Amino acid sequence: MRVTDELRDPWAILVAIVAGLVAFALAVPWPIDVVATAAVLCARVGSGLLLPAPLSVAPILALPAPVEGAAGPGGALTRKELEIAQLVSEGLTNREIADRLVISERTVDNHVQHILTKLDFHRRSQIAAWWAEHRMSTRK
Repeated sequence: MRVTDELRDPWAILVAIVAGLVAFALAVPWPIDVVATAAVLCARVGSGLLLPAPLSVAPILALPAPVEGAAGPGGALTRKELEIAQLVSEGLTNREIADRLVISERTVDNHVQHILTKLDFHRRSQIAAWWAEHRMSTRK
């Protein structure tokens, strides 16, 4: 389980809040404790870390499934690769994609390389053109 997954886990957040409350209760007067807890929660909500998490562990353990109709000479693209292809077609950099998906820039680079290999492309602009064509063909 990645750190970002733990931050989205309601139980992990509850445990962190309770641990913080106990630590503050032992060292700090309660009004400061309440303000500090509220500040932490506001910061997490503001940064999008309190998003609903899947209750099942199965999606985390499962390998990404290829998506039908999104195949190239090198094989079918996974759902994550399709998501990255869409963001590449929007003109986002790897850093911007990483920030939006809360993954590392290196992971995005790996996904982009897999997309290029699977579709037998050499440039990101080819991914964007393919995405536009793929999107139009799936709308029909």
